[in-house]
Amino acid sequence: MLALSLSGRVVVATDLRPLHNVTVRLEGPASILSRVPGSQTITIPRSFTWSRQLTGFGGSRWDCWTQEVQNKVPGITWEQFRDGVLLRNPQLNADGRLFRPYKAYLVPEPNIVPQAYLETRTDAAGAYSFARPEQPTTYELQVQLEGYAHFAQPLVVNASVTQPIMLVPQTNAGTLPSSGVRSARVDYGTLPSKVRRLIDQALSMLGDDGQVFDALPPDLRKLCFGSRFLANPNHPRYKDFACADVVSIALTAAGCDLRWGSQANPHMADFYHPDRGNSRLIEIHSQSDWQPGDVLVYGSGAPSSRARHVNLYVGPFSGIDRSGKRYGLSDGVDVVEGSLDFWSNGRQLGTGIIGCNLQRCLQAKRGAYTWVRHVRLRELAGHP
Repeated sequence: MLALSLSGRVVVATDLRPLHNVTVRLEGPASILSRVPGSQTITIPRSFTWSRQLTGFGGSRWDCWTQEVQNKVPGITWEQFRDGVLLRNPQLNADGRLFRPYKAYLVPEPNIVPQAYLETRTDAAGAYSFARPEQPTTYELQVQLEGYAHFAQPLVVNASVTQPIMLVPQTNAGTLPSSGVRSARVDYGTLPSKVRRLIDQALSMLGDDGQVFDALPPDLRKLCFGSRFLANPNHPRYKDFACADVVSIALTAAGCDLRWGSQANPHMADFYHPDRGNSRLIEIHSQSDWQPGDVLVYGSGAPSSRARHVNLYVGPFSGIDRSGKRYGLSDGVDVVEGSLDFWSNGRQLGTGIIGCNLQRCLQAKRGAYTWVRHVRLRELAGHP
């Protein structure tokens, strides 16, 4: 029989710095862990555990909630499920936070099995290891450290297992996942403070809608379309961002004045249409003239017809967003985009704010429109 062991290192996700003297917990069935020296029984029974394997399911987190969890698993709320399923199934981030029927996921189920846990601490190199479990089974590896997002990773210990733990720094006094995404512009340090604030705000909004909304200060939350549904957490637009919200919030945070007359409002893409007689907007026709804060405006039909979508150019960036999605320099991302949740080919999309590539935006027009126009606020026109 193979020897069973579990070890790894705990590091900061943004710079891989090891974390010393961090408590690492391993939870699992009490019938197994209670035989290991140093184990402790969880005295307050939990109503659910993240231990059910789900396969053959396709759709959004909301679909999974309504079809597989709601009214079936006691003691869990939509918000706990929405965030917890991303935490325990990081593959969802790579798939646009959508379940794929050909993949397996861990979802909550009612807990009827007594649980126990082991704890250990990391050494100076961030390394941890556990006393050998006596039987292969599914465990949950956990770390809760002030200043970092909660880490919880289900795993099967059935051999000599190495499991690295990457902790994401938090913001807002340690209550919210921070954005580890940073500008990769070589001239970032020389840009005017207004432009740097715009870039920083846009990049800080990359991630899951709910997490991003909670991280915004109250004055910027008001600019989010989903703020009008806060009284009903089960509303599909709860904490939802319109595409223009992302642009308007970033520009407002930078100190730009968006108080101009328009039949549209800052939630609507047409608010940024260059053909609406707004002297504060300039249309740029050069294909090589791009500045942080430029707005891409999309639509179909005549170019003067109503705009249906916008996104925001900020220049190249990289890092890990609030939901754990990693952007590398090789991805070529330089545009930030949000969208109201929508359905396409039976899938729910738009549940988070994402990064995308400028040239692909211009060439493919986001795969849904026939024209795209390039707009700049006049008050930013003089900034390189």
